[in-house]
Amino acid sequence: MRNPLLYLILLTNIFIFSDSKVFIIDENGKPLSDVIGPLNEGSRLSLLCETNGGVPSILTWWKDAFLLDDSFDTLPRGNLRNELTLAYLGRGDLMSTLTCQAALPNATESSEKSVSLDLNLKPLNVHITSLQRPLSANRRTTLKCQSIGSRPPAVLTWWIGSRQLLNATVVTYDSTTISKLILVPTADDHGRVLSCRATNPIMNGHILEDHRVLNIHHIPLLSVTVGAAHAFILEGDVLYFDCNIIANPPVTEVGWRFNEEPVYTNINAGIKIQNRSLLIHKISRKYSGNYSCVAANAEGEGVSESVAIDVHYIPFCAFHQQVSYGVPLKESVNIKCSVEANPPDVVFHWYLNNTFRQIPLKDFVVNGTESILQFTPKRESDYGHIMCVAENTAGLQTEACCFRVAPASVPSAVEDCIVMNETVSSAIISCIPGYDGGLPQEFHVELYSSSGLVESAVEKEYPLFDIDYLPSGASFIAVVFATNSLGRSNAVAFSVNTKAEIKPEKDKLKLPISPVLGALIAIIGALVSISVLIIMCSKHWSAKLGEEIPETPTAWEPSELKPGHQYI
Repeated sequence: MRNPLLYLILLTNIFIFSDSKVFIIDENGKPLSDVIGPLNEGSRLSLLCETNGGVPSILTWWKDAFLLDDSFDTLPRGNLRNELTLAYLGRGDLMSTLTCQAALPNATESSEKSVSLDLNLKPLNVHITSLQRPLSANRRTTLKCQSIGSRPPAVLTWWIGSRQLLNATVVTYDSTTISKLILVPTADDHGRVLSCRATNPIMNGHILEDHRVLNIHHIPLLSVTVGAAHAFILEGDVLYFDCNIIANPPVTEVGWRFNEEPVYTNINAGIKIQNRSLLIHKISRKYSGNYSCVAANAEGEGVSESVAIDVHYIPFCAFHQQVSYGVPLKESVNIKCSVEANPPDVVFHWYLNNTFRQIPLKDFVVNGTESILQFTPKRESDYGHIMCVAENTAGLQTEACCFRVAPASVPSAVEDCIVMNETVSSAIISCIPGYDGGLPQEFHVELYSSSGLVESAVEKEYPLFDIDYLPSGASFIAVVFATNSLGRSNAVAFSVNTKAEIKPEKDKLKLPISPVLGALIAIIGALVSISVLIIMCSKHWSAKLGEEIPETPTAWEPSELKPGHQYI
């Protein structure tokens, strides 16, 4: 119920100033003064203004010079209360002044209390300011992001997808924040979203974001897939390779390498390159190795990891094996058979192939791709050819390794000996070996002069002798022969000559010719030429003037003919 005294004062127009005090409190009853906050932008604010003591008065709220609320309630004991509610604190409320005034109606003075509003403001915007352009993989680049309007200044963070990037620096002034990101993108980042996020560090939940899709240029990323008709690659199969390419920008060239060397289309060899594929018809063992593809675009050249190709093939005889063995009756000899095969796990079979039949042999051992047969000819019919055949998972050897077993003998003489590279002190002698008699043989050379043996040498592998430290301009007789455990072959003899040492000639005496002497010699030569010409012309004109010339030649007497002449 309103105080009757207030109405009495109003009716009688008596102006009595109250000495009441004005208080501003929050919803929790806490007194407020000076600056309130900081409060968050968008939040709700409720303030209570009360008077304490004095006569009844009018209680109003003002914002700066504008009236906000003039409604109030009278509390017991004559105190007044005016509750101000601001549903949304906006950016325009920053540092505004809210004043609560208490006064009598039409009074010229009032009692008041003021507070100012401090606000936390949300960022107004955020932008990635760097130009949008393609970036190169694994190359450093700098990107900038800017946000304005936040109070306190915004916190800027960089993200690729859900992964935060930490290599950034930040500069702030007033309500502006600038962040610089140092980015080294990878090819995997192509097509991902790069974003810059701005947040007020105090106001949770409000995030502004600017983003762009990354366009990352990178060298081609390559891989190779292989296709074959079997689980393993067998000699004679068709083999194809595909080059799988991930590239931005697209590739302009694709090629293939075999053991790091370029591969080109070769129809005769069964090799064909088409687009991104490599096709090999009837692949052979020589194509075992490492294959890779290579492609190029504007960023550079990329190479795939190598794919190892292991071509399986049936066994075949190894080269440079001893194929002839000489052995006496009832004595043993070890015959070694070596093959090349892939896979190298092989099974060996041995046979004696004489003039009568093919007999399997069992007395042998196997060590990887080698087998050694112990063979003892017990009768004349045991001599002949021994066959060795190997087998692996790729198949059975198609052409057997053949070894000749014959009665042992001394070696045959060497053949076709020649002398090469004769110098003043050396010469090279080369011959062709003869039959070794079925036993290991050595080759000998002996060099003789008129005084006896000058030089000798022995070679175990091949009759090729390099003889030096010989006297110059000398002649020798070379004797070449072979030996084995049963004896010596017939010797082959021929001559060897060293070149004579050429002594340098002494320099001839050279006299300098002065220009004057040269001119004098030229004048004398010219005078001699003119004299000869005058004599010839004189003879010619004498004949014209009637000198007698014989009509028939004078006959020569036979006794006057010189040897080698013929009669006419």
